Amino acid sequence: MLATATFSIDALEAPVVNRPSLAGRQQRVRRAAKRTATGSVCLVVSPDPLRRMMFGQAAERAGWRSVVCEDQAQALEHIAAGTVGLTLVDTATPGAKATIDRKNLVESLAGRQNLLTVVCGHTNDTQEEIWAREHAAWMYLPGVAPESDIDPILSAAKQVVEKLNKQRSSSLVGVGDEF
Repeated sequence: MLATATFSIDALEAPVVNRPSLAGRQQRVRRAAKRTATGSVCLVVSPDPLRRMMFGQAAERAGWRSVVCEDQAQALEHIAAGTVGLTLVDTATPGAKATIDRKNLVESLAGRQNLLTVVCGHTNDTQEEIWAREHAAWMYLPGVAPESDIDPILSAAKQVVEKLNKQRSSSLVGVGDEF
């Protein structure tokens, strides 16, 4: 006797996944920003999941609240929220388009107040280091690997951002009081 089985075409269809709209994501980022102190977030930007995890964990050990992104668009959403004090941008992970996006991100961050940028680049790439410094990177770290200890650098960055925020808030005291 042959066994027969029946299949429903409905069971073979892929489930519908509701993807949040860009506006919805931006709204959630802004709401989260209201609950987070200015400058308390370390934004990690890397297309490599292992490096994102490594950098994010190092940031948390150094006292930051880490947010990880894999591309420029996600990073800019978080920066617009106003809570980011440190961006850690991985330019050493291969991928031509991703590298261009990350370099564009670093260039767009140059000169922002109370925002430090750390670029994790290639070993022995003096041109990249010069480029990072030309675009106001606070620190350039060549050849960072999973066994690298970057916690002290991220701790120092946290102290610098806290000092900048303190100076900024004290310079705003009394502004608008003359009315």
